[in-house]
Amino acid sequence: MPTHYRLEMPAPETHLFHITIAVPDAPAPTTDLILPSWLPGWYIIADNARHVQDFAALDADGHPLPWSKIDKARWRMVNGGRGFEVRYQVYANHLAVFASHLDDSHALFNPVDVFMYVDGAKDQPCLLTITPPPGRGWWVTLPLDPDEADNTFYAPDYHTLADSPGEVGTHRVLPFEVDGLPHRLALYGHGNEDADGLVANLARIVATARDVCG
Repeated sequence: MPTHYRLEMPAPETHLFHITIAVPDAPAPTTDLILPSWLPGWYIIADNARHVQDFAALDADGHPLPWSKIDKARWRMVNGGRGFEVRYQVYANHLAVFASHLDDSHALFNPVDVFMYVDGAKDQPCLLTITPPPGRGWWVTLPLDPDEADNTFYAPDYHTLADSPGEVGTHRVLPFEVDGLPHRLALYGHGNEDADGLVANLARIVATARDVCG
């Protein structure tokens, strides 16, 4: 069964993402969860874990589990060889391509900022369910395949999830194609941008990357 991630933002003005991770299979007596200190394409050592707060672990019946933080980005659950769930919050107030940002106008998340992975299980499939704040008419855009449930998406492994940033809000979505394959540009905010020019330039960038990388 996939590891199921849930991302909620009930009060965006607090800049706090609420994350739940349900780990269905954990046969070892203890299990480590790690928040990356890296970001795809950004060659620095990051301290993403400094934004984590209110961490808690529960067994399948909802009872608290013992846990400890054994280094700056690793949490160890005493799960007794059974599945478990963790819950925590992430403070997100940095509007940049290498970070995450949440306020009353939108949400931008980089998965490695907010989603821990099970040590030794990065190759396992993942589900991600995103719940926009109620009553705001926000929608979700990210480069993952939708699952059957509303606002739930599938990733074949954590590597794919980590490389799938998302935008949630009232952003514009501009579609385009390269070699018949669909792409989307999500634009947050309004400025003096030339949207058609951005799409044309992105299409050329994608085509060039295809020529270089295959």
